[in-house]
Amino acid sequence: MTRSEVKEAHVKNMPIKTTLYFAWTMVRMHKAVLAAMIACTCLFAGVELAMPVLGKKLFDSMTGEAGTGMPTDPAQVWQWLILFFIFSGFFWIFRYGMYLFWIPFSAHYMRRVVQVAFERVQTFSTSWHNDTFAGVTVRNLTRGMRALDGVLELLVTQFLPTFLFVAGTAVYLAYIGHPWQSAGLLGFAVVFMTITGMISLKIVSPLNQASNDADSKLGGLIADSITCNATVKSFGKEKAESARLRDWLDQWRILKVRAWYAGTWNGVLQTVLIVAMRIAFLTYVVHAWLQGRATVGDVFFYFSIMAVVVAYLRDFGSQLRQLQNHVNDLDPVAAYMQMSPSVVDAPDARPLQVTRGEIVFERVTFGYKPELPPLFQDLSVTLEAGKTAALVGRSGSGKTSFVKLVQRLYDVQGGRILIDGQDITHCTLQSLHQAVALVSQEPVLFHRTLAENIAYARPDATFEQIRAAAHDAFIDDFIMSLPDQYETLVGERGVKLSGGERQRVAIARALLADKPILVMDEATSSLDSVSETLIQQALETLKAGRTTLIIAHRLSTIREADRILVFEQGRVAEEGTHAALLAKNGAYKALYDAQIQGFIV
Repeated sequence: MTRSEVKEAHVKNMPIKTTLYFAWTMVRMHKAVLAAMIACTCLFAGVELAMPVLGKKLFDSMTGEAGTGMPTDPAQVWQWLILFFIFSGFFWIFRYGMYLFWIPFSAHYMRRVVQVAFERVQTFSTSWHNDTFAGVTVRNLTRGMRALDGVLELLVTQFLPTFLFVAGTAVYLAYIGHPWQSAGLLGFAVVFMTITGMISLKIVSPLNQASNDADSKLGGLIADSITCNATVKSFGKEKAESARLRDWLDQWRILKVRAWYAGTWNGVLQTVLIVAMRIAFLTYVVHAWLQGRATVGDVFFYFSIMAVVVAYLRDFGSQLRQLQNHVNDLDPVAAYMQMSPSVVDAPDARPLQVTRGEIVFERVTFGYKPELPPLFQDLSVTLEAGKTAALVGRSGSGKTSFVKLVQRLYDVQGGRILIDGQDITHCTLQSLHQAVALVSQEPVLFHRTLAENIAYARPDATFEQIRAAAHDAFIDDFIMSLPDQYETLVGERGVKLSGGERQRVAIARALLADKPILVMDEATSSLDSVSETLIQQALETLKAGRTTLIIAHRLSTIREADRILVFEQGRVAEEGTHAALLAKNGAYKALYDAQIQGFIV
């Protein structure tokens, strides 16, 4: 799957090779550290295998080769004991050395995966973000970071030592003259890993995934009800909410029991297989010792090696399930990197140069979904530079879409949009967005200080400039009355401020941004009449010399607009000044009269 094959789709269940390749792209920049860590892992596994071998030598030297119980050479006993201690030290040196390399390595690639994934998501279109829960995207990025760490840790520190130890043990058994035991160990390991792996991935993992999904839905149901507790109480629906939760808890219990039983029975099967292997191998060596074909050292070696092999294999099934879970968690991030943004810079894109601010729609055709009729069909409109154009009409008539196309949040399917004669599809998106200041009906603020929010478009602005913009937006007095003044945190999305305060902060942000094109989406709708009158005066200053687009629902706010465009079903039905349109006695007059009479259209 290549990026060109996926266009901002919501991809799930990525091929495991694609996800693992993505993991490799995140770590390959640190190949030297990875190689050192793998070397430590290999040495650690080798030393772990050498210790039972040294124990065998020690016991044989203590009892004599014939098992007489008397050492043949006391000096040799001390030699093997000292070597055993030395290798014990190397065991811990290599084991902790592996993790000493791992710590900075892990921090680097975890930081990288979040950075590249965040940058990729930032390039996706407004349509993609509108169709995607922000919380899901955030969860995918943070879980993907931890999942990548989990995948690599399992592969390098768990699976690699397991394979090395089992293979090394089989080679040593064949070397000391036990070929059947060597083949038996390898055969058992392959069968054990295959059976437990298939059960883990095909049965246990899907049941665990269903159980985890049930956990997520359970949390969502509880959070939804608690968040809307005021509504629940106002309608007396406490018992109904409890019944709704109880119904889901019954399903949750069934899924949980299935998952837990599957995991338990898989563990039972693993235990039975491991016990059978241990009985077979230890019975063999004890029988061989009784017949004089094995030494006490051989018995020690078998008992020691079986303990380590069992420890590795016993955890294999659960580790494989963990690997599958980590890969699943990493899938969405890998999918992001496979997707191409639907709105991108053209290969020949140049920075937009706004000298006057004229905006031209030249036979533009646009629709949100290919299977539906287009919203705009051959729409041609010219907005004069430095003038104020108001867009009015019923909901869904195309006003907001018109503005979004000016910002190139979507690409048109036909025609083109020009700003000062430059086709915006051949201008860089960054330069286009930096040329437009937006004040929306429901402005969104960052969970940062008031000063940072006002200076968002101009982070290099001085405090005096920030305060001057706030003063012109009639928000300075309010800010100065707060305990922390301009260092006050506004909360997530500006939740600590009222709607009117958020709008005035957004207006201050636009004032300070000082862009050649201004877009206002009912920017004073949340203000009281006194504040609205004052801010309208400030906005007159802001609009001076700029091309301004105003999306207006309250027609009383656009009487002084240079031009009013009346949208109906994606076309401009009427245009002109406020007075001229009233005189026509057409669609605009009908809208105006309805609002004057107190109706909401």
